[in-house]
Amino acid sequence: MAWFMIAKFLKILDRLDETKIISYFLSLVFISAGISKILDIDVFRSVLISVDKSLEILTFPIVFLEIWIGVGLIFEGSRRISIIVVFIMLLIFTGFIFYEYLIGSTSECGCGVLFMRGKVNLLHLIQNFILIFLSLIVLVNLTKNKGRGLK
Repeated sequence: MAWFMIAKFLKILDRLDETKIISYFLSLVFISAGISKILDIDVFRSVLISVDKSLEILTFPIVFLEIWIGVGLIFEGSRRISIIVVFIMLLIFTGFIFYEYLIGSTSECGCGVLFMRGKVNLLHLIQNFILIFLSLIVLVNLTKNKGRGLK
């Protein structure tokens, strides 16, 4: 029974390419970040307010956008626009984390992703650069395949 399950899993993996695997992984990252923010909305709101009081209005739109693009990465029809938004959001979030790191902040960034639990530190910056690199791989692959008439 176990060998059958392993063989079935390997057959599924064989049909997946790196674009799909990375897209599913990024989907997990963004959906989990959005859900984490919902569950601890006051921490995320306070992080935005600490940057600028007027950013408080972005609390729910950011959460909605993270979950929306996370779901969008799952489906081929919406993957291209979703990965563009992911790339832009990661650049913005990484810029914020880099700024917080430079000023010596060790507080929460409010992202609440699976891996770092939102702490501003060098490891979090490295994580974000890896996520940017992965999103760039998907973006390049989707752009390259678009010219060939593929999704």
